[in-house]
Parts: sequence; structure tokens; C-alpha cells
Amino acid sequence: MKGQHFASAAGALFCALFLSACGKSQIEWKEEVKLQSGEVIVVKRTAKSNDFGEIGGPGGWENEGMTVQIIQPVKSDNPPIWDAKFVPIVFDRDPTTQEWFMVATFPPRQNSCRLHRSTPGAAM
Repeated sequence: MKGQHFASAAGALFCALFLSACGKSQIEWKEEVKLQSGEVIVVKRTAKSNDFGEIGGPGGWENEGMTVQIIQPVKSDNPPIWDAKFVPIVFDRDPTTQEWFMVATFPPRQNSCRLHRSTPGAAM
């Protein structure tokens, strides 16, 4: 009977680990951003992905989108939440015109597994 409970628990743990290695995930963090004007704002960043492997192991991830939201200071002229499949690089406000701008790039077209796979005959 004990062995049967152990096998059931081990099977459930294996299924949970397997399912957690694949599927959709979202990572959130905060960053301080110093603007050209010298003002420091706090933004909340989100990276959404479709994972198809374990972290640090075989598999990879595909970018499903990223967001940038100003959370401090709260002002009526803050831009709306930026949400796109692009990867933001620069976020700033023109000190003269007060216009917000974002510079972003395309995400890698290949997943991390394909990027790190060596080609046949390549020296290691």
C-alpha cells in the first residue's frame, strides 16, 4: 500500500514538473528609468512567452509580447501601457516637446534551443 501511494505521488510530481516546463509564462519586474530631463521614473515590465522546455535545459521559449507601464510617479499625462511583441530598448520623454517615445527591436526569430544547437562538424 505504501508503495502504491509513493508511486501515485511520484507520478503526480512528474506530471506537475512536465507541465510546468511547457506552456505560457509571464515574468514581471520593476526598473528605474532616468529620462533625458534627469527625472527618474519607475516602470513595471512584463515579458510573456510560450515555453517549450525547461529553464536551462533542452527546449526554449518564444516571445509572446512585452509590456511597459509607468507606475511612479502617477501623472495624468503618462502614456498608456505599451504592449507589443517587440522588445523595448529605449523609453524616454523629449524634454522640449514632452512627447514620449519608445525604441524597440524585433525578438529573435528562432527559439533559444535552435540558437544554441551546434552545426554538424563544428568544432566545440
